[in-house]
Order: sequence, then C-alpha cells, then structure tokens
Amino acid sequence: MEGKLKFDNKYWDNISNEAIDLIKKMLEIDPEKRYKAEDCLRHEWITKNNNHIDVEPKKIENCLSNLKNFRVNKIL
Repeated sequence: MEGKLKFDNKYWDNISNEAIDLIKKMLEIDPEKRYKAEDCLRHEWITKNNNHIDVEPKKIENCLSNLKNFRVNKIL
C-alpha cells in the first residue's frame, strides 16, 4: 500500500526484467503515473512476447480470479 515493492525472493528469479518492469508500472501508487490497460498492451514485455503466448482459457480465468481476490483483500 506504500508502493514499496520487492522482487528479491526465489519466486522472481526466473522472471524477466521486462516483466518485472511491467508489474511495477501496473502497481504504481500514483494513479496519474500508473499504467492503464492500453499502456500495458504497448509495453515491451507484451509486444516482445505476444507471438509466444499460448495460454489456456482456464489459466486466464484463474489469473483473473486471483487478481480480483487480491484487490478485494487489499480493500478490506
């Protein structure tokens, strides 16, 4: 909630710098600076990897569900 992000544990070891950059920009605390959907779609990580993404619909549903739960938990 303070905008201080850490990506230094073992879960982030295999995540690219571009992906981490996108996550940071999506989680920016200042709403004026925070990436919107259009910004995300233009980000280097998306444009560079869009031909290689092959995600099953069930995985997308799980991801969306996790994001909704994260948001709800942070609001409560």
